[in-house]
This record gives sequence, structure tokens and C-alpha cells, in this order.
Amino acid sequence: MVRKSLGLMAFMLLNQAVGAQSSVSVKDSGNSLDSITETAGVAYAPIVNHSAEWSVQPFRGFLLPHHYDMMAMYKHVTGVGFRYRAAMMAPEGQGAFGDQITYGFTVNLMDLGSDVAGYGIGSGAMLMAQSGRNGYFLFGMGLGYLTQKFDAIENPKNVAIGSRWNGTMQLGHHWELVSWPGKKIAQSTQIEHLWKLNMEVGLMHFSNANWSQPNFGINVPYLALGLKKSLVHSYFRPYNDKQRVGVHRTEISDLRECPNRGWKHPSTYESCMGFDPKLWLHSIGFRMGRRQIELDQRATFTNVLLDYVAEHSTGNRNHRWRYGVNVFFDKSYTYTKFGTNSDEVGFKDYTEVALTFGHRWQFGRWGILADAGFYLYRPKDIKRSYYEGVGLSYHINPRLQAIARLKAHLSTADYMEWGFSYTL
Repeated sequence: MVRKSLGLMAFMLLNQAVGAQSSVSVKDSGNSLDSITETAGVAYAPIVNHSAEWSVQPFRGFLLPHHYDMMAMYKHVTGVGFRYRAAMMAPEGQGAFGDQITYGFTVNLMDLGSDVAGYGIGSGAMLMAQSGRNGYFLFGMGLGYLTQKFDAIENPKNVAIGSRWNGTMQLGHHWELVSWPGKKIAQSTQIEHLWKLNMEVGLMHFSNANWSQPNFGINVPYLALGLKKSLVHSYFRPYNDKQRVGVHRTEISDLRECPNRGWKHPSTYESCMGFDPKLWLHSIGFRMGRRQIELDQRATFTNVLLDYVAEHSTGNRNHRWRYGVNVFFDKSYTYTKFGTNSDEVGFKDYTEVALTFGHRWQFGRWGILADAGFYLYRPKDIKRSYYEGVGLSYHINPRLQAIARLKAHLSTADYMEWGFSYTL
């Protein structure tokens, strides 16, 4: 009874404030005011939702010497990060977890603390999963640039990284500490954004996936405090969400009554670009990657991957099992240190064939790929008999997607793959 009374009171407050100017979205245009009021009587209290936010957060950390050769590189790191976050465009009915996934883009600028390590810039795409009412977990991948790299003559102390251009990863957890309306205005006046203070703990990683030796990588644990501006909305959600009363601008009175500030707003509903209801999907892919081996006699190889993948629906639009065959052409198998390669080199001398099994998590156009591969054939036993592949996909259109995937053998990176996949 109390919940019904609160829902009706909140509905009347919003209706009085917005009046004829409010943009109400009602699927059944034949509903009368009485029927709307009746539906609101069984509505939950209004939920304050966000559609986008921009943030800036200075951070402090240190360059982690995770290898004994890097002990001299330990220094404190200072930087600042800029981030954009938006609600995921996705269809209705995905469930609470799907509603809590958001995406964004980030740029991090940092001073790595010494002339040996120099400065770093990291930029990339990010997926964020809501954690409670006022926080989220984050996972990001992208490209980074370092002003200093290893050089045997000019910078021999930088044993961590052998290239200026690198891949980046970022992991962490974000807490919203406090929020307040953008203006000190009357309760009945609509507001469009909130200011928020936040704290974040995480880890940034730079490495080139064997693009250039050495490749121990740079790891930066950090703590950040930031300020952000968040666009907000609110709406009533009846027990049957498909019959919701409407969408309204948030008012200051709503913020006092709505401690739940989740991210799923109805204006973000659309047909999911990456979703296909078919039980099986079949695709072929082409990717390339570069790897370098040996520091004292560097040799660089460009590798090619061809793959076939069959994806099976789990019944949930966000999840598919993946089965496939990968064929790699890796000419590093033919390398002989301080020697010359034989002229009698054929496909069998640098071809790997593997069966793969994995999973795809799809969030709008973005997907997370996790695969495990088992070699059916490899020219030599210089690699483990199995490998892992972790990456991101982006649907350019319903059939074509761009893929970036890191291939590794436990803690040893093989190389980064870049390419496309086409759904048949």
C-alpha cells in the first residue's frame, strides 16, 4: 500500500511540473487520463536514469617493476584521464544485467616519472558494468604512445618496451562519492544534468604483443579522484514495462525521492545491431599481426590468420558459444639465430592448424571474445600445445565486424591480430 501511494504521489508531482510541455511517450494513444493515473498507481517510484556523462580525473600511481631487470625503472606516475560514458543502445527485455552495461571512450595522459620512461598517452574503447547504485567495473582496450623506448645506445635502461606505439589495457573499479544538481533552482524547475565527484582504483598496461623487442610491458597501478557532468532523465516503470506511462525530464524533487540512479533509460532502446535470432551463425575471418623475436639479432615477421567460426545461440541475445578452426601462417618457425634460412621452406614449415572453443558477450555493436585453441598441427614444439585469445569486436553493419584479438600462451604474448570477420 505504501509503495502504491508513493508511486501515485511521484506521478502527480512530475505531471504538475511538466504539464503540457513534457514529452510523454505512450504506446497506446487511446489511453485516457484516468487509465494513465490508474496505471501509475501500480508503478514503482520513478527511477533516475543517465544517458551520457563526461569526466576528468587526475590520478597518481607508480610504474610497477614486475621483472627484476626493471627495478631501476620504478618511479611515481602522475597523470590525468578524460572519459565519455553512454548508455548502451539495446532492445527491451534484456534483463537487469543487460540494462547495466554501458560503453565509452577514454584518453589518459601520464608522466612516467623519469627520462628513461618518458611520457605516455593511452586511448581506447571501454565497457563498464554497473556495480551497485553508485559504481561500475571497467575494462578498456586501445592504442598507446610512449615517448621513450629501448635503444641499445641512447636508452639502454628502458628494458620494459621496445616500441613507441603499443596496445593498452585498463582495468578498475569506479565509485561515485557525491552528486548535486547543476543549478540551485526551484524544485519545480527541470534539470538536465548532475555534477559528481568520483574515486577510481585500477591498472593501466602498455605492451606491444611482441611487435618489437623487448616486451616486458609497462604496468601502472593508480588511484584517481575526479569530477564529472552527467546528463539525467527519469521515467515511471509499471510492472509491465511495455505499458510504461512515459518519459519525463528529471526534476530536483525526483532526486530526493529516487536514490536509485541506474543507467538504463528508455530512449536508448533500439534494435541490437549485432544480434541475430538464428540458432547458428557462420563466419569467415582474415586477420594479420606482427611479431619480433630476439633482442640481440632482431627478426620481424608478419603473420596471417584465416578462420572459420560457427556461433551457437544460448537463447540469450547477449551470449553465444563459439566453435571454429584457425589456420596461422607464422614464419618465425623458420628463423635460425645467427644463421641463414633454408631455401626449401614450404607451407608445412610455418603453418599452424588449431581447433577453437570460446564465447561471445554482445553489448549493442560491441562484443567481447574469449577463445581457447588447441593445435592439431605445428611445425615445432617451440610453443605450448594450446593458446588463449581475448579481444573486442565491433559490428560495422549486421554482417561485417572489425576484430582485435590478443593471442597468448599463458603469460607469454604471441602477437596482436587485427582484421575483419564476415557473417555468411
